[in-house]
Amino acid sequence: MYKSRKKRQRASIELALFFYTVLEWRPTKQNYHALIIIREQTADMILRHKTVSKPARLISLLVTTLLLMATFVSPASAHPHVFVDYGVVFVFDEQGLAGITVEWAFDEMFTQMLVEESDLNRDQHFDSREIAKIKAGAFDNLASHAYFTHILVNDQPHPVVNTTRFNAVLKDGQAHYSFFIPCPVPAGGNRQKVSLTLYDPSYYSDLSLSPEGIDYRGPIDRFELYHEETLAQEVGFPEAPLLPDGIMLEFQIK
Repeated sequence: MYKSRKKRQRASIELALFFYTVLEWRPTKQNYHALIIIREQTADMILRHKTVSKPARLISLLVTTLLLMATFVSPASAHPHVFVDYGVVFVFDEQGLAGITVEWAFDEMFTQMLVEESDLNRDQHFDSREIAKIKAGAFDNLASHAYFTHILVNDQPHPVVNTTRFNAVLKDGQAHYSFFIPCPVPAGGNRQKVSLTLYDPSYYSDLSLSPEGIDYRGPIDRFELYHEETLAQEVGFPEAPLLPDGIMLEFQIK
């Protein structure tokens, strides 16, 4: 009975430390293992010192957590400032996958900033001139970050070097971007696999896959299609932050 209670106490302490640090900062592959080791050592230390009062134990847990945060991440990057719900549309042609249309829906604060900066005539609509202004000032700069989109084709990196068909619209007061990423993958006779994830490595922007956020377009009746939603690490992106969504598509000619 005592050992069982002791195990539960240890598990509770480890879990509290683990989730508090994960929520406050997103560990990367490089420092994630360090977090695990320090978490276990901290739990051992707290449990060993039976003479320490409960408030003191809680304080030591919090201090250790704050030290972890200060060691591994700067305060500026601890919290996202822009929130994006995204969807992807796999676009097919007669040969196979032609590319991927990505759609972003922004949070209220970013939407307000974008409208103030770009809706020049204040009509709650982006015309072609305003869309060009948005693209130049609030999209093209993401090219150096691959537009936060990371793709593998049959487990090999597919660099995202350019996009086409950029558009920006306001829907029910919410700003949306859409753009097309060329990614031609002929179907052939064998099953083809495409994996992708969206994340900002600086964690300035938080990107989350929308419910029902995956769709298809084109002559899809020609192909057997299967997709899975999971974590990025499960579809081939071990370097991704801890919790981004991952998408895996498989297809072949019927």
